[in-house]
Amino acid sequence: QAGFTPLDFLACYEMPCGIVSSDPELGVRAMRLLVADAEALLTARGIAAAQALIVGLSVGTYPAIYLANRIGARLCAVAAADRGDLMLWQSPAARIIKRRAIQRGLRLWQFSKAMRGYHPAQNLAGIGRDSVFVVGDRDPFIPPRRRAGLLAAIESYAPRVRVATVAGGELAAPDVSGL
Repeated sequence: QAGFTPLDFLACYEMPCGIVSSDPELGVRAMRLLVADAEALLTARGIAAAQALIVGLSVGTYPAIYLANRIGARLCAVAAADRGDLMLWQSPAARIIKRRAIQRGLRLWQFSKAMRGYHPAQNLAGIGRDSVFVVGDRDPFIPPRRRAGLLAAIESYAPRVRVATVAGGELAAPDVSGL
């Protein structure tokens, strides 16, 4: 509608509360259900993977990367990280979730086990060729190790995608006009 790109169809998902959860199985289940719904919607609308552009912002990059990899769609991921389990344990934004998990007797290894195979860094090889990652050089919510891990995974598994680095992080207003 803003005139950036002609779109015949646009779908927008609000992340389910369970996607960031102190219960690792619930978080994975919420992500998989969201991705299954999006896949079904694309199929019902007759949108081929080559025509789709999957956009994810912040926590929404988790299901967006997984979906784009599953179907081979183009991806625009803004403020992504390499691993969901480590983000829950290391990001200041997830401190309450980590605290709740520890109070429930859960540890990082349980999140790592539940999320194995779903991490963004493990789901890059199948994304569309014209994909873009927008990363902040000083994102307050994405620890530098998680950003570095994502960039290393992109270089290894999706070297043809574009990476745009912007000042600040997901709260900054990045200029992506040149993308």
